[in-house]
Amino acid sequence: SQLGVTLKGGQWTLQDPNTGAKLPIEIVDGGMRVAPEQPMSLEVNGKIDQTPVAFIIQGTSLADLVNQPEAMTVHIGADAAGAKLTLDGRLALPIHSQDASLEMTFEGASLDSLEELIHVDLPPFGPYLLNARFAIVKTGYELSNLHLKVGSSQLDGTMKLDTSGAK
Repeated sequence: SQLGVTLKGGQWTLQDPNTGAKLPIEIVDGGMRVAPEQPMSLEVNGKIDQTPVAFIIQGTSLADLVNQPEAMTVHIGADAAGAKLTLDGRLALPIHSQDASLEMTFEGASLDSLEELIHVDLPPFGPYLLNARFAIVKTGYELSNLHLKVGSSQLDGTMKLDTSGAK
């Protein structure tokens, strides 16, 4: 058997556990699908402010989840403002925000295409590609094994964003 759910309207809010900062995403439409031997999937088309965004979240098949309930494979993809974000990996269950660690890729043609999404003036440099291990930790977020390429420039290292202290 299979299960399908259609989404029309609504709101999805992402929230930083330390600062409480919220990012509301208006849901335009989407759907969820669970089918035999197929990854469970959720696809959402929405808007962040007025910027269109598309999400896909795929997880382990329901049969695999029943047989191995301690962890699941996950793929998260988001497209907005000319940028594409992907997160891939395996998460222990139940999922706790401080346990998340996934391979991350973020890419696009030009940094300035992100201006309407993040409300910051950016230079028209590109193309850009960021690869890293993305982790949510108690103090915020970490990017390890970071490789960033913008145009012909490259940067390797580690980045930590601490959201736990006073701002």
